Amino acid sequence: MKLTVNGETHDVDVEDDMPLLWVLRDELGITGPKYGCGIAQCGACTVHVDGVAVRSCQLAAGDVIGDVTTIEGLGTPSALHAVQEAWIDLQVANGATIKGHKIGLTSRAMQMAMKIDEPDFGALLDDMFIPSGGSIAAADHLDPKIEVEFAFVLARDLVPHEFGRELTVDDVYAATSHVVPALELIDARSHRVHPDDGRTRTVLDTISDNAANSGIVVGDEHVSVDEARHGDLRWAGAIAYRNGVVEETGLGAGVLDDPAMGIVWLANRLQHISIPLVAGETILAGSFTRPIDCRSGDEFRVDFGYLGTLELNVT
Repeated sequence: MKLTVNGETHDVDVEDDMPLLWVLRDELGITGPKYGCGIAQCGACTVHVDGVAVRSCQLAAGDVIGDVTTIEGLGTPSALHAVQEAWIDLQVANGATIKGHKIGLTSRAMQMAMKIDEPDFGALLDDMFIPSGGSIAAADHLDPKIEVEFAFVLARDLVPHEFGRELTVDDVYAATSHVVPALELIDARSHRVHPDDGRTRTVLDTISDNAANSGIVVGDEHVSVDEARHGDLRWAGAIAYRNGVVEETGLGAGVLDDPAMGIVWLANRLQHISIPLVAGETILAGSFTRPIDCRSGDEFRVDFGYLGTLELNVT
C-alpha cells in the first residue's frame, strides 16, 4: 500500500490491519509518535490525517485515507514550527516580551552535525537576558551549553519587502544602531538520545524548542557600526576560557563568511512568515565556535579583544 507521510509517499508492504503507529515506527523509522497506553487514551501516538488528530495505535494502516503528518512534519528550518509558534504565543500571553531573534546552525560544521543545509531560528524573550558576570544554575537545565556570537541592535526596522528586493550586508549595517559581543545559552529541552527508545534528537526537535535558546549574555560595551565595519567583523574573534583554560577560539567569518550575513539570512527568511525585525530588537547573528558544555562550578570568560569581555558563572 501507499502512505503519504510528512509530504513523502512511501510504498509499504504490511497487512492492512497493522496499526499505523507500528508502520510509522518500525517500517518507516518515524519515531516521533510514541507507544503509551495502547488504548488510544494517553495521546502519545497522536498524528494528523488530513489535519485531523487521530490515535495511530488504534488506526489500522489500511483505514488511512489522506496524508499523515507526524510531529517531525510540523515544521522545517525554513518555516516557523507550529510547536515553536505555540510556545512563543504562550510565553507572550504569560507576560513575556519579544526582545529580538536568533539565528542558529550557521556554521558548516554544525549543519553537517544536524544533517541540514541551512540555519534555523528562534525568538529572544525579555527574561532570557543575563548580565555579564551573572550566573545560571546547571540543575535548572537539561543540557546547557554556551556559544560565542555577535549581536546586532537595530536602529530601524529591517523589512526586506520595503526594499523591493532581498537584503544585503550594507542594508543590515545601515539599519544597525550598534554591535555587541554576546554569548548564547543553549539548552535543548529534549534528550540528545532518548533514554527510553534511543531516538536521537534532530533539528526538528530544536526548532520546535525555539531553536534550543535558553538565554543571552550581552555586555555593556557598545561598538558603533562604523567601528564594527572598520574592524571588519569577519576578522573579529574571541577566545573562550572555561576555568582559566582555553576551550574555543573563532572568527566572525565562521558565520556565513560574515556575521552580518546571518542577519541578512534571518530577515529574508522571516519575511516569508510575516515576522519583521523591528527597531530596538537584539538579533543574534549565529555562533562562530562550537557549543561549550556548562557544568556546575564552571566559570567562563570570553575575550573579544577590542570588543570587550563577557563572563558567566555556572552554579
